[in-house]
Amino acid sequence: MPKTAKNEPNEQINKLAQLLNRSKRNVQGYIQNFWGPCLKFLHNANILDVGCGPGATTFSAAIWGAKQVIGLEPQAAGSSQGSQTTFNKIKNELKLHQCKLEPIDFLKYNPDNPFDIVLFYDSINHIRETTADIRYDTAARQEQKQIIAHVRQVTATNGWVIMCDCSRKNFFGDFGIPSPVMPTINWKTHQCAAAWRSLLQEEGFGNLSINWRVPPRIKWAKPILDNAFVNYLTFSHFILRAQKLP
Repeated sequence: MPKTAKNEPNEQINKLAQLLNRSKRNVQGYIQNFWGPCLKFLHNANILDVGCGPGATTFSAAIWGAKQVIGLEPQAAGSSQGSQTTFNKIKNELKLHQCKLEPIDFLKYNPDNPFDIVLFYDSINHIRETTADIRYDTAARQEQKQIIAHVRQVTATNGWVIMCDCSRKNFFGDFGIPSPVMPTINWKTHQCAAAWRSLLQEEGFGNLSINWRVPPRIKWAKPILDNAFVNYLTFSHFILRAQKLP
């Protein structure tokens, strides 16, 4: 991590939370849950944040020592409105000039060098949306496999990919009932964590792990919520991590 005052990362997270109009507990909790064991790899890392929105994951990576963080946010349909304005405001106020926003579609992005960590925070299911279940639809699976092939291309050997998003499988979605905890989600435009895991394995990724959403305000419930079955009944929100093997 860069040479900073001992409490500066904590102060910057607090400021980041204010700029994102969220509580510090919310931002800290989701950062810790999202990064998990990959938090230790942030120091001096080059990171690509696909679908970065206003930059919550982008700036948290920089705060914890990343050397460079490129956020992709094409401002296309489905992207966060006003993301560029918020991104630049946070970048300037926190003086995190190693962060850069590129308004480029992921599949059209061809960097000169691969990245140590590639992030998809609630974006992997929206790069090329389909309502088909890629576990059973061959044509749709091949289309999504092209995305993972590009993920491999932009990830350095021994680098990490972190994906988090809602799964296709959810109790409320399966029965056509509005979810009381995720009321705006269209479950059918999402894919299961197992489907993405399978595609990553086919593209030469290993050391895969999956965790499930645990809201920061009830982190004491992690032993109960951090499993596929309980999340099927609630958030159906996974965090998938995988390493690109040589």
